[in-house]
Amino acid sequence: MNISSIRWLNFLSLDVIFLALFWQEVLARSTHTYPTLQERTLLGLVVGMIYIFDHLLDARVNKSLPHLNNAPRHHFIKKHALLFRYILLFATLIALSLLSTISYKLLLSGSLLALLTLLYLGMNTFLLNRGDWFSGREVFIAFIFTVGCGLAPLLHLQGRADKILLAFSLIEFFILAFLNCTLIARLERGVHDEQLFKHLTPLPILSFLISLLFLFFAHHNIDPASMKSITIMSIGFFVSILGLLSLGKIGQHYGDEVASLAADGALIAGGLSSLLLFSL
Repeated sequence: MNISSIRWLNFLSLDVIFLALFWQEVLARSTHTYPTLQERTLLGLVVGMIYIFDHLLDARVNKSLPHLNNAPRHHFIKKHALLFRYILLFATLIALSLLSTISYKLLLSGSLLALLTLLYLGMNTFLLNRGDWFSGREVFIAFIFTVGCGLAPLLHLQGRADKILLAFSLIEFFILAFLNCTLIARLERGVHDEQLFKHLTPLPILSFLISLLFLFFAHHNIDPASMKSITIMSIGFFVSILGLLSLGKIGQHYGDEVASLAADGALIAGGLSSLLLFSL
């Protein structure tokens, strides 16, 4: 796949949709839960809708933020704004038609998460229109994304061991999502070299320590199948982190846009690695 094809995936937010679906599946398989086809479809639709809506809002923000106005994605969104509005409307209609097929608990919790997301988007757009950068926005995005991917597996949980597994997995995935969001934001602002990973280096180490501590304290309370799930999840996290740590080199050789695309690619590669191992 060439850079033009990857760019189109990013412009249409398909890369982040794949990322969400792959990691929802990883979280589900690690906890022996089975979200329905409708629940998986809704996740993909909602993630795509949120990102398209966010990009449409970003395309209208104050021009005093050059990192937004100069980004190729925002030029593309501005040029094809009407098309994206129709895509957003079509996706919304499909999502609404699927609401009757999911459980009341998922509908309620998903609605609360959607409300939180809309509040964040409104606050972020307000600040961007003033020319301000919302400090801490990556924490909000990572939290919303992590909860969104883990919501269906969480509501399908049965045993105590699976609840412990999901808690471990969500903490690890939140760290990955936060690293991903922060690095993409910094690349879009033209941050390079040692500044790209400023204050972020401890997070991969923290992720590794969480895995070790979890194995140390939980190994007496979980069965061999759960230990296998932890190992496979950890491999996926490790692959993702290796990919994220390579973004500096990728940016130096191929530019910030390619490095930004590779950030989502790193998490997709990690999710696919885990799914491949689960299927063996």
